[in-house]
Amino acid sequence: MGTSIKKVADECGLAASTVRNILSSANKVPYSQKSVDLVKETAKQLGYKPNRFAQMFRKGQSDSLGLLMPNLQDHYYMEIVDRLIYGFEDLGLSLIMKVLHQKTREQALRTYESILSWRVKAFLVILHAQDVVHLEDIKSMKKDTLLITLNNNSWKGCSAVWPNRQKIAELAVKHLTELGHRRIGMLGYPVPNHDISTVTSNARTRRLHKELRKIGLKLKLKDIFLCDFPEISRNYNSEGFQGLRLGKHFAHIQDRPTALVAWNEQLANQFIAGFQSEGGRIPKDISILTYNNSRFAATASMPLTAVGVSSEKYAEATLALIREGLMAMNKDGESIVKELKLEPELVVRSTTGHFVNDNTMG
Repeated sequence: MGTSIKKVADECGLAASTVRNILSSANKVPYSQKSVDLVKETAKQLGYKPNRFAQMFRKGQSDSLGLLMPNLQDHYYMEIVDRLIYGFEDLGLSLIMKVLHQKTREQALRTYESILSWRVKAFLVILHAQDVVHLEDIKSMKKDTLLITLNNNSWKGCSAVWPNRQKIAELAVKHLTELGHRRIGMLGYPVPNHDISTVTSNARTRRLHKELRKIGLKLKLKDIFLCDFPEISRNYNSEGFQGLRLGKHFAHIQDRPTALVAWNEQLANQFIAGFQSEGGRIPKDISILTYNNSRFAATASMPLTAVGVSSEKYAEATLALIREGLMAMNKDGESIVKELKLEPELVVRSTTGHFVNDNTMG
């Protein structure tokens, strides 16, 4: 059993309340520096460790931040989380993280409630299309918690950080058409709530189609290539295998686009490997551009042209919003509602080039 506050207090000859206040505060406390140094040195010698449960019940809130991710397969959001963790430490917050996966509404609510039961100060939710929980559900469970969504601002009434996706599509189309491409397709996954029965029924394809229409082009339904998503198949190797298979198949299609926009960098990387294994040449035969401006895209075996918000910028903006939100709650006791739409940038690398062959135009 660890050393208690009482034991440290007895050793120092101070009241237990004084010792508790000194050890539980990261900021300046109203005690002499001599007392502060004595308590901290004695606690260190006795091997005192704070009791997080006791602190949580005493304050009615833990020094924790909750994070809910839909899966652990997304390199881009894992990079963002990696950068966020250092910021959480600077804020004195420990991390409680859970993965939602594909779940029913009832199962998802239990996952949300399990995080909120830790009385977290802030709760970050990375929303994807398959999320089945609504803001009203969270409001019925949460108290004194700063709620922020990442990737999506569909929960009106809470803070959010997300990329300007229409601008992402605009930059992608501008880059590819300036290279001479006039038939641009899309590479993605048939994930839940992403109906792709028409080019305008899905948000991703609709945005790309809208930008193409502005310059007299269009996205053809036959130019949307999909492969299985591991969250559906439950086979976490399927993303790579399906991406490779799709790339191999694409290499033998005669009537095909000259450029593809991939939903993420992992899929683009696997597709390229499959395409090249069948003799395909990047970017001479086809240009590949990926969404998500990540380290993965920059360091892939063939560095990927990418358009999006860098993981560094995304993490910095999220941390700034957390700091602002926590300060507002400490001052006024109320959570702020602030939406940050982040502007993307285009980074040109090896996978896009000028269109030089019209044999594949359909």
